[in-house]
Amino acid sequence: MKIKIIKIFVISLLMLCIGCGGDLSHENKKKLDEMFFTESDTIVKELPKDKNGEIIIDRMKNQRQAMAGVGSLENGFDSIKIRFWYLYDTMQIVEIENANKKWSSSQYTIEFGYTERLDSIISYAKTVKHNNPKTGWENFIRKLFNANVLILPSCESYYAHATDASMIEVEIATKHKYKIYRYSDPLHNKDFFGAKSMVEIMDLIEEEFNFKRIERF
Repeated sequence: MKIKIIKIFVISLLMLCIGCGGDLSHENKKKLDEMFFTESDTIVKELPKDKNGEIIIDRMKNQRQAMAGVGSLENGFDSIKIRFWYLYDTMQIVEIENANKKWSSSQYTIEFGYTERLDSIISYAKTVKHNNPKTGWENFIRKLFNANVLILPSCESYYAHATDASMIEVEIATKHKYKIYRYSDPLHNKDFFGAKSMVEIMDLIEEEFNFKRIERF
């Protein structure tokens, strides 16, 4: 009982430290606990799986990271970092992180130059912006967590991933946990809980950071 009380206090203190207050649903508090208090000497990874239970490997992620100039999150992050990949004919990234008890955000847009046949990329240009949410970090983080960003499964739990569709991919890293999931065409799959939550998250980011998506999907 004493250990449980101490753990509840530590979780509450953690939420205050990362600036999300105490107004989180039970499921999201539980996930926050899991993300920060996993007892492991290695990174515990939560990866998407196909209908046969096979882990889905994103073979283009390393190339995208190199283009954007962002590092891998698969080895963890000291506090918490959430990275949103908006993947269409161009590429946009929104990063939200807490480091040294301070939140920050970066928004990247990478525009590609293609060959005449549009079959390969020959150049790309990157722009980066840094700004804060309109309603403040505590309010934004509370909304983001309560929109289920921590607990969503990948779209394969609801519907078949469309390889030729626009897609959003989400990575979440803490010191001991790494999670990745994705949603293809969430706007057109809003009948599914996960896709509906993903659309709410995308709309929240757009509104709070004045972030203009090149494509709505």
